[in-house]
Formats: sequence, structure tokens, C-alpha cells
Amino acid sequence: LRFNQGVSKTEKEAATKKLLTYIASKKTLQLENVYIDEDRTARQKKPNFEKLVADAEKGMFKTVITSTKGKIAAEEKELAEYVARLQACGCELIEASTGKTLTE
Repeated sequence: LRFNQGVSKTEKEAATKKLLTYIASKKTLQLENVYIDEDRTARQKKPNFEKLVADAEKGMFKTVITSTKGKIAAEEKELAEYVARLQACGCELIEASTGKTLTE
């Protein structure tokens, strides 16, 4: 999601959670947690995304919803590595902007 300047972190997190809850409900999923890397590009380190992947590998959930695959990785090779890691632990990766499952 993109927000105008002046929108607080709390407002951003609330709007993100609301959107993800809506998307999850459409797929009959329950939202467990929201991992947000504040204003990061795909080329920057994303500590919360790394935590998300680690939690998926621990079996804490089976579905990940991302706004776009471009938020995960700038390069197709890096995206493929993350998709493979999520697939290896039986996790589905859904791109919210298209509704496509990226781990098929």
C-alpha cells in the first residue's frame, strides 16, 4: 500500500490490516499476523519479511498475502528463492494485487 505523507504509522498499520483482513476473508482465511517493513523497496533489507519467512518455516501459518511480488524482491531470482522457501514449508503465497497464487 502507498500512503500520503502525514499519515501516521498507526494509521498505515490499521489500513493495511483492514485490507489484508478483507482479502483473507474472501479466501476464507483468518488473519493471524501482519508483518510490515516500513517504506522499504524490494532492494532494501526487510527484517520483518525475513521474520515472516522464518515463522512460516516454523509452521506458524500456511498462507502469506503480499501486496505485490515486487515488494518481496526486485530480481526474479531472489523472488524464486523466497517462493521456493515458502513452498518447502507448505506455505501458499498470494499476490493481493492480482489474486494469483505465486507458489503453484
